[in-house]
Amino acid sequence: MPTITRRFRLAAQGTLATLLLAAGVACTSGSSAGSTGATAAPRASRQPCATQPGQPYFEFQVERPVRVTTAATTPRPATPADASQEYTAQFVVTPAGSIDSASFRLLDPKRAYVDTDGGRRFPPVTDASLVAMAWTHLSSQRLSAAEIRGCTVPQLVQQNIVLPTGP
Repeated sequence: MPTITRRFRLAAQGTLATLLLAAGVACTSGSSAGSTGATAAPRASRQPCATQPGQPYFEFQVERPVRVTTAATTPRPATPADASQEYTAQFVVTPAGSIDSASFRLLDPKRAYVDTDGGRRFPPVTDASLVAMAWTHLSSQRLSAAEIRGCTVPQLVQQNIVLPTGP
């Protein structure tokens, strides 16, 4: 009887490994593929998964989305006299938990328009001082990377941010 259970477990592990490789989400870490221990690896030792470069996941595609572990302070204390506006920052969080600066965009939802396909589009903000303020604000927060099957993966994130527009 133990032989059947072991054979079944090995067959199930082989099938799971084949499915993971076919999906392109196999871990690249030197993890214990042959171990039979039931203990999970600690959170600090999560490894990036082999994914196609330049293909971040959306929040609905990951098992555990990006989380803010340490929130950033506001760019400037907002008072009722200060004029402020809400913007949407769009960026990719890398498997290491940092923001990919090449993917950072600041969008203005107040100037949204409907394109010819019927989709709602937010134009990018072109004011360099607002973009710099948003980058400074968002890059000061600590993030935990998204995970799929225990491996960290890149994820596209959209986060609302309120920035002062007055002097």
